[in-house]
Amino acid sequence: MKKISSVIIILFISLSGFSQNEKLKVTFIYNFTKYISWPAELSQGNFIIGVYGSPAMSGELKAVAETRKVGTRSIEVLDFSSLSGLLKCHMVYVPENKKAELDKIIEKYNSQAVVVIADTPGAVQKGAAINFILVDGKQNFEVRKANVEKNGIKVSSQLLNLGVEK
Repeated sequence: MKKISSVIIILFISLSGFSQNEKLKVTFIYNFTKYISWPAELSQGNFIIGVYGSPAMSGELKAVAETRKVGTRSIEVLDFSSLSGLLKCHMVYVPENKKAELDKIIEKYNSQAVVVIADTPGAVQKGAAINFILVDGKQNFEVRKANVEKNGIKVSSQLLNLGVEK
């Protein structure tokens, strides 16, 4: 019985840590919108953030979307579970558990003004604009300016200074 209680406590601590990490990443993603500007033709309607295969991240982003805006625009979070279901977004988040499809996602959005945010080592070298990393045990991100600024997107030097520029 004592062993089962220990396992439950460890699982609870692990899950609450996972949730905190997702919340921190959501804060980063929301704040990225303050330092990135999209072409004029994409500045009408809702600001769309796509999430590929991560219900936890999607749920956290939807909670933020209920109370926050990008400028004056409402935030809409779209869940994607397949490559064929990927739609037009301003940003798309790809978690580590979907790293096998990262190249295809980058290729799909290559000619569009979409910021691909990954959670996989080496993602910016593959073409993602932003990638979450740990630096000295703390959540951070790396950013590649050339990957962000394709197709008319602009990135502030402040964002480049906040992250690790690659």
